[in-house]
Amino acid sequence: MMKTTTPIRRGNPLVRILLSLGMLGLMLYIVIREGKPAKKVPVVPNFRSSAPSSEGTNSFAWIPRYPGAELTNIRTRETEGELNYGFAFQSKDAPAAIADYFERGLRSSGFKVETRRPSGDETNIHAEASSPKRSIDVGIDKVQTGSYISVGATQK
Repeated sequence: MMKTTTPIRRGNPLVRILLSLGMLGLMLYIVIREGKPAKKVPVVPNFRSSAPSSEGTNSFAWIPRYPGAELTNIRTRETEGELNYGFAFQSKDAPAAIADYFERGLRSSGFKVETRRPSGDETNIHAEASSPKRSIDVGIDKVQTGSYISVGATQK
């Protein structure tokens, strides 16, 4: 029996060069495309708030501003026609003084205010106004350095 060997294929060198150039071109295209900054599409929110968030104007100007408060954890959200806004801050003042400030400010703006003190270290304020429909919840907790205050507001 005779052994047959398959001949070595010799491809056309021009095809190899063309394939290499094609791959190099594709790699260059990908590298150049990835290096370009993404297109920036301006986002226009459906609402604006006067709070020191990334938005502007007066949607939540009715929230009493506590003197000297540096707001943290600022958040805004819109869900099914309802605007939600929240923030937190700390103060060296006593919880009773902060609660009194919010109660007076909300009542003078026409809110119906309800205050609960479940413990000596905690005060919760809930207030509602009907025109336009707005509500606010203020949680005041006594901490070692004074008070920690969290505020959540809703407007329809």
